[in-house]
This record gives sequence, C-alpha cells and structure tokens, in this order.
Amino acid sequence: MITKNPCHVAGDVRMFTAVYQPSLAHLFDVVVFPRHGPRPHPDEMAGSDLDGDEYSVIFDPDIHFDHNEEAMTFPKSIPDDFDSAPTTDDMVDFFLKYLRQDSIGRMSNAHLILADRKGLFE
Repeated sequence: MITKNPCHVAGDVRMFTAVYQPSLAHLFDVVVFPRHGPRPHPDEMAGSDLDGDEYSVIFDPDIHFDHNEEAMTFPKSIPDDFDSAPTTDDMVDFFLKYLRQDSIGRMSNAHLILADRKGLFE
C-alpha cells in the first residue's frame, strides 16, 4: 500500500504488487514506479509527481485494501504565455495570488477532523 500526503480521498491510497527486477537489485529503500501504462501511478495519488514528493509505504496487511478506489483526475493547467520576462510586479502578484488561493492546509485539517468523526469512507 502506497500513498502520499495530503491523502484526502480513498483513491489517493493505492495497492500495488511488488515484483523482483534483477536489474534494480542494487537499489534499496526506494519504490520504482513503471514508466508505461495509461496513467503514471504517482499522478493517481493526489495528482503527485516525482519532483521530490515523499511517499508512505505501508506493509501491514491488516490495513490493506482489497481493491483500489478510482483515482481522482486533475485537469492540467495551461501555462501563461509571456511575451517578455516577468517583472518584479508580476512575481509579487503571482506570490500574493498563491497565498490567497493556497488552502491545502485548511483542507487537510478539516479532512482529518471529518475522517476522525465519520471514518475514512463516509
């Protein structure tokens, strides 16, 4: 079982089958995700990627799921097209917009309270 925080929906937790690959035997304490498939496995977990995110690997079979819930889809944003290098004002505006829109901490705390009260799958 693998997940990445924040884990807000059941689909953010994924069950995988580990396989032995002799060419990767020199690696340890890592998870190697496959390159091929309809969707990257890291993206299935809260829209994650491999830019330094840390994952939790859970080996306890008592809490493993018997199937994966459907992963959420996250629309890809289209980057702005700039005609010139951003100015200091552009960067300040971007930062202030980020601060106003960043709500992941509040959402995570609210989700934790709700999960404690109602359970994971409610």
